[in-house]
Amino acid sequence: MTVYDFGITGNARGYLVMERLNGETLREALRRDGRLTQARTLHVMRGVCRAVDAAHRRELVHRDLKPDNIFLTKEEVPKVPDFGIAKSVRLELDSDALTATGAIVGTLAYMSPEQVRGGAPNPSWDVWALAVVAYEMLTGGHPFAETNSLDWFAAVAAGTWIRLNVRQPELPSSLDSVFAPAFSLDPAERPSGALVFMHNLEDVLDG
Repeated sequence: MTVYDFGITGNARGYLVMERLNGETLREALRRDGRLTQARTLHVMRGVCRAVDAAHRRELVHRDLKPDNIFLTKEEVPKVPDFGIAKSVRLELDSDALTATGAIVGTLAYMSPEQVRGGAPNPSWDVWALAVVAYEMLTGGHPFAETNSLDWFAAVAAGTWIRLNVRQPELPSSLDSVFAPAFSLDPAERPSGALVFMHNLEDVLDG
């Protein structure tokens, strides 16, 4: 998302001047359409992954990627507008991993296991979230248990995610080779960046 200006007002309040967006969030599109076509998913993921890669190259981790924080303009240009809880990879997360009320920063359904546990922010957190978002676009459902937090924790801890063609039989089984590493409990086994994940997805859906 383009930032045109920023500064501090006379009463010491910071401000940003950003582009005005017309369109809808990806969440709204999914609620209306159920899921996206493979071609549309690739289009959206290309824009989102490039935006996330640009942030990672500036050593920023978004920490809250989800369909609610992805905006599609009327021309279907993907935007990632909400960097409100982004964190520098140079900084250590201590008690900062929690808010003052003890709530985890981020959205549980899109958080990697190590993000839930806290620690230094890592781009692999965003790669996990990107995989969840891409999965939702292709299937209309979540890769892990959705009924409550305990089910989610149990499914993630066991490394049991629902294969895409179980939800949507027409999807190629070769997608497992894209999502299995992205949902690895070991961050080192995940794609090394947003663009790598995007290219892996392209190889299957464009191939």
